[in-house]
Amino acid sequence: MSPWIIILVLSLYAPQEIKIEPTPTITPTVTPTPDFRVKNLEDFLKSHNSPLASSSADFIEIAEEANIDYRILVGIAKAESGFERAGNTTDYNPFGYNCPGTRPCQRFSSFKDAITKLTQTLKTHKAYTRFRETGKLQDLAESYLKGNKIQWETTVRSIINQLEK
Repeated sequence: MSPWIIILVLSLYAPQEIKIEPTPTITPTVTPTPDFRVKNLEDFLKSHNSPLASSSADFIEIAEEANIDYRILVGIAKAESGFERAGNTTDYNPFGYNCPGTRPCQRFSSFKDAITKLTQTLKTHKAYTRFRETGKLQDLAESYLKGNKIQWETTVRSIINQLEK
């Protein structure tokens, strides 16, 4: 048999190079799930005629970044200012933050700034160490105010329960 015939036969049965086109990658579009808590909080604060309603997303986002339950912040706003409907409603300070009683409370440029300041204070200030360790409102009340701690704690707890997750 001729070597050319052998080469021809082998070439017919030799594996052929197959060029495979890559499959195009399809990236699924992910629509973020709306955070129902924002809408619930907004509706809740609107039902109390609170100007804080427009800051609902800020409460949740800022508190989550600090690993603090946003409902505590909302409860403090209720206990301290009736959701910013009592007292000075133009200082953007619904938390009674830095209100010594003999002079005006600290002013903020926005509710978001006030929420950020309170959240960072609760997260890092040494006066709130016990609260961070226990998570108990009683420990927070001991550090947060000089007034009626039981009434304050009851108000904050009530709001937490109303905004149950």
